[in-house]
Amino acid sequence: MKKILFVLMAIMCGYMMLQSIALAQVNFPTKPVTLWVGFPPGGATDIIIRSLADASEKSLGQKIVVVNKPGGGGAVAASLLAKEKGDGYTLAAYPDTPVTRAPHLRDLDYDPFRDLSHIIRVGLWKNAFVVRSDSPFKKWEDVVNWAKKNPGQLVYGHPGAGTTPHIGMANWL
Repeated sequence: MKKILFVLMAIMCGYMMLQSIALAQVNFPTKPVTLWVGFPPGGATDIIIRSLADASEKSLGQKIVVVNKPGGGGAVAASLLAKEKGDGYTLAAYPDTPVTRAPHLRDLDYDPFRDLSHIIRVGLWKNAFVVRSDSPFKKWEDVVNWAKKNPGQLVYGHPGAGTTPHIGMANWL
């Protein structure tokens, strides 16, 4: 019985010590958080991140300052983040390009798996190619066939070199 009582007391003391350590922690964040977006203002990533930042401020109790750092399909933001102090006060939001494709397309000054900690996935994007309703293109094959018959004349937009829409179009054309 004494052994059981001793074990229970030891567990209770350990629990109380852990709880006091947790209570001694400073609440985070204690100052505004900067959140870089790897694209220019007004795009889908920027709009979603700004909405999430606004909603998160209420629960964090601190301002989240969104700053656009466009370039390289998000690789510029990733590169800059890799050089920042890892204190949790500077974050970046970018697609998978700086992690999955950019290392194969150019020399980077960061290692996406050693220099960055990926903490949350915000969403998955579906890419769509659209044309005006009065366009002669009615199917994807129409676009591909026209582009092959008229090299260098197809004009399309994408968010940056190496991004999914850019590589997808380059693959088809």
